[in-house]
Amino acid sequence: MVLLSVVLLLSSCGDDYKESGIEGQWQLQTIEMANGKSVKVDTVFYSFKKDVFRYLRLKTNTQTFTCFGNYSVSDEKLEIDVNRDSFEPNDDTAGLDWDTLIRTFTIKKHSSSTLELEFEGDTYYFRKY
Repeated sequence: MVLLSVVLLLSSCGDDYKESGIEGQWQLQTIEMANGKSVKVDTVFYSFKKDVFRYLRLKTNTQTFTCFGNYSVSDEKLEIDVNRDSFEPNDDTAGLDWDTLIRTFTIKKHSSSTLELEFEGDTYYFRKY
């Protein structure tokens, strides 16, 4: 009876950690720009979990830039709203490498291992990390 109770308790907690849609951590690998240039990237990570977004950029072997916000997915649109208050005191928006704190991507492709996002003609290629 005790064993059955433990099994039921553990199974009821499982959905809190189950990933769906774009949830999880994604490593940016390449940005193909609208002008045809391609830039390799391996230091930027986007994480999505329960409407919370995290942006992580490795600046050096020991320093990172991190900020948080919220995201929503509707049809093929991904809207990310970064909270300026989540920045470290000495960080500025240049660390984010976006023009604004809100960005709406078009989801071009999504599978369990790859994610392609488009913003203003630039395509961002991610791998699941």
